[in-house]
This record gives sequence, structure tokens and C-alpha cells, in this order.
Amino acid sequence: MDIGGSFKIRYIQSINNKQMSKQPKLEVVSSTQEKQENRKRLAEFLEKKLKNRREEVSKKTYQVNGGLATAKALREFIKTDAQWKFTESLGIIESDRVLGEQIALLEKKEASEIELGALTIEALYYFLTKEEGKGLAKAVRYVNHLLRPVNEALGVSKADREEINQMEKDLASLQEAVHQKVGFEGEDTIVSEIEKEIEEEMAKNNLDTNE
Repeated sequence: MDIGGSFKIRYIQSINNKQMSKQPKLEVVSSTQEKQENRKRLAEFLEKKLKNRREEVSKKTYQVNGGLATAKALREFIKTDAQWKFTESLGIIESDRVLGEQIALLEKKEASEIELGALTIEALYYFLTKEEGKGLAKAVRYVNHLLRPVNEALGVSKADREEINQMEKDLASLQEAVHQKVGFEGEDTIVSEIEKEIEEEMAKNNLDTNE
């Protein structure tokens, strides 16, 4: 029996096994590094998108249906009926100023509907929630010319605010994952959504370039 030959074979097999056992670890390291780089790339994209979206929403106005009649009803409410405390008075003053500008535009036929920023809509809604009254006639007027138009506009502005809130949460999760070098719950879904947005943006840019 060739003891030396047998030992040599076992030795070679042992070396091969060790080399094979190391290979998956290298792949895991490579995969982890790729994930980290991808997280950084997506976080940078989302941070830029969030900044742009905040700027857009800060300048955006929302339509409050009802035209001149609703604009005058809202201003009359602010001037005479809106209840306030302490610094809430600033909201009254600013709402009156903005509504005054809108009424001027409507009277000059330069606008057909009221256009208000999110902060003004939120202020009006807040003051409307404190309103009290008696009788059917006042209730109908309150709902038709005050509450309903403002509430509908608030729903649209809230959708933008919720979109921004979600983007802030997603960005915070990605940045934390980059910092801690670990994944997080729902990461695959968020990554997939952001990558889809990047692809759509690239396709749009290519289309614009070709045109």
C-alpha cells in the first residue's frame, strides 16, 4: 500500500476543500459591498428628489372651489367669527391678507377660483373646526361656503404632505442602513420603487435629449 501517495491525495483534497469553503465568503463580502454602494446611490437620489419636492410644494397653491362668493364668505368669517388665542392672531391676520388678495383677483376677473397655499388652507380649516352655531340656515351656509370648499382643498394638500413624509421616512431608513451597514424591514420594496423612479427619469431625460 502506497501510504505516501494516499497522504498526498488527502492533503490535496484538504487544500481544495479549504479553498472552496473560502469562495462563498468572498461572494458574500462582494454582495454586501454592492448593497452598501447601492444604498448610498439611492439615498443620494432620494435626498435630491425630496429637496426638489419640498420646494415645489412650498410654492404650490391649491384650488378652493366656490369662486367669489366663497372667498367673501371665508374673509367675513375670518374678520368677525373666527376664534383665536394668543399667537393664533397671526394666522387670522395672514389669512385675511391672502383672502383679500384673492378677492381682488376674482373681482378683476383675473382668476375664476380661489388659489391658496397649504399653510393658509390649514389655518382656515383650524379656525373652522372651532366654529359653533345654531339653526339650519347657518349650518347650510357654513357647510356650503366654508367647510366643504376648505376641506376638499385640505385633502389635496395633505396628499402632498403625506408624500413628503413618506419620502423623509424612506430616506432616514436608507441613511441609517448605510451608517449601520445592515438592512431594514421593507428595504427591498423601497429600493425597487426608487430604482424604478431612476429608470423612468433616465428614460424621460433620453427622450428629451432625442427631441
